[in-house]
Parts: sequence; structure tokens; C-alpha cells
Amino acid sequence: MRIDVVDDIAEAGAAEFDRLDRSAGAAGCHAWTAQRQRDGRWRTGYVRCVDGTRLLAFVPFYAPRGATWPDPAYDPRTWGLPQDAVRRADAADCLLVGGHGDLRTGFPVAAQLRSPALLRPVLGALAGVAAAEGRGLALPYVYGWVRDAVTAVCGDAAVWAPLGQDARLPGDVTDPRWTDRLGRRARRNLRADRDLITASRVRVTAGRWNDVEDRAAALIAAHNQRKGRPDHAEFVKMRTRLWDRCPGVELVAFTARFGAAEGYTTARVWADELDMVEIGLGGEPGPARLAAYLDLLVHTPLRYARDRGLRTIRLGAAARSTKEGRGAVFETQYGGFLDGPATARLAGAAR
Repeated sequence: MRIDVVDDIAEAGAAEFDRLDRSAGAAGCHAWTAQRQRDGRWRTGYVRCVDGTRLLAFVPFYAPRGATWPDPAYDPRTWGLPQDAVRRADAADCLLVGGHGDLRTGFPVAAQLRSPALLRPVLGALAGVAAAEGRGLALPYVYGWVRDAVTAVCGDAAVWAPLGQDARLPGDVTDPRWTDRLGRRARRNLRADRDLITASRVRVTAGRWNDVEDRAAALIAAHNQRKGRPDHAEFVKMRTRLWDRCPGVELVAFTARFGAAEGYTTARVWADELDMVEIGLGGEPGPARLAAYLDLLVHTPLRYARDRGLRTIRLGAAARSTKEGRGAVFETQYGGFLDGPATARLAGAAR
């Protein structure tokens, strides 16, 4: 088994990279990672592990080029970690592992490499890069298996905090008996939703983002602002266009019309997954607006995924009670941090 450090994702083929870890969906895929590499605010590299000709790991790492964090969401000091643990977590003090976009991070390591004995050299190589620059390791928005694997290697030296939760509909939604496997409450809610949608005469169409960009961006930004998240239509356009230019990822916009009002959701198609991203709704509160919301949130994704043969539907982090009431399951994402001295010890032990 050979481990080295490279500076270009072109050193890994897209198919072999994407097979390593699909926990983050499109946000961890080869094409999106290649786009992150071109973001000039970060210096990028990868720890590669190869067994013969077989790729076993290709883990991205990022160092901010400036004195401040390009995105505050990736600053470990904002994660709710113990303050004494992150007192040295300025941009110059951290090497970010995994990703720096979309608040969802993959960890491209093959399943057979996830035991402590085999993962230790990979983490040691990452620690070596960080320690050579006096940095600690930060792991943003990773899933529980990554936290558990890293903790098995690093013990209490790695500190963690929950950062959010990622919802998905369970199982293969193209299975004709998928609904039958849901709980009674979820089946009852889905039936009631359909009755409300029919009575409210909600009409939903799928199309290209470019065809609805101005109207959709304004409603999405307004929705985020109502939820207390600062946003602007131009920011919505900027982040959505990044995905629209991502090879291998198809961007879809769903438009709901109810009475004189409209609503929109954006979604990504990657591999066999449909990933619901953002929503914006016009109109006044009432049954018709609720029907459009439920259609855009769950029922349209189900119809579209089944028509396209997409087995997995991701529903994002918000509206937990509504999504759980329709059968969704939630997986916690974590932020982890290993300070400079602990990172140096890990690097030394791996030599």
C-alpha cells in the first residue's frame, strides 16, 4: 500500500474516485471536487492511497490563502466546539479536510480502509501536511461514520460537535412497495397531502433553471430571509450556477402554480440520486400554499425520481417535523477539530 500527496484531482479517475464514498452525494463527487480545486481562495491537495493499481483513498485538503476564513461556516470557532479546543483555529491555523462547499462533506476512503489500523497512515499523512505548516486538522460537515473512524484513531484528541442533519427518504423509492414499508403515520400524511394537492389544483412542472432563474431566485432568497438566513437573489443565482456548470450533475427546477401564485424548488440529479436543494414560495398563507409546499417538498420529488429511475432522494436539513411525518430519516453531520500539537503527535506516530 503506497501513500503520497498530490495536488491535482486529475490524478484520480472520476469513476474510481466516486466509488470511494457516496455519503455526501453530488457534494462529494469528482466533478464538484474539481470545481472546488479551482476556487482561488484555497490551496488544494490530496492524500492518495493506492494498493497496486487500485485507488483506496483520495482525500482532499484545503488551506485558506488569506488571513480570514473564506466562508464562516467552515470556521471551527463557529461550530460550538469547546472554546479552549479552538483557541488556535484561525484560518492560518487549520487544514480543512474533505470539502469546503455545500455544507456536506464526503471522505473519499474505500470501505476496506476504514479500520483504525489501515486508516491511521492516511490520517497521519494528512497530519503531516498540516504539522509541516504548524496547522491543526478541521473536518467540516462529515457524517457519523467519519467521526467514529477518526475517533478510533485519534481518541479524545479529536473534539466534535453536531453541525446539522441531513434528511433522506429511506430505501429505494422506485420500489413499487416503497410506500407500504413506511409507518402508518407517514402513509396517512402522504394520503392527506395528495387530497389537499388535488383539491388546491396545484400544478407542478420540471424544467431548466435558466428558464425561471430571476423569479425563482427572488422567492428562494425571500424564503431564506424569513428563516433568519441572510440571502439575496444574486447570491442564489451565483451558487446555483456553480452546480449548473458542474459536469455529470443535472440541475432541475420545479415550478408549482397555485391560483395566481408560484413556488420553486431546485434539485440536483447525480448518479441514481435526486437531491432537493432550495425552495421559495409566493402567495398568501393558506391551504393552497401549504399544498404547493408539500408537493414541492416530497410529492414532486417522488414522482420525478420514479419516472427517472432515481433510487435515492435527499431532502436537505430543514423542516424536520414535516419531513419525518412523510417517512424521512435524518443523519447527523459533525464538525471535528484536532489542534496543532495533537496533529503534530499524529504525524509523528505515523512516520
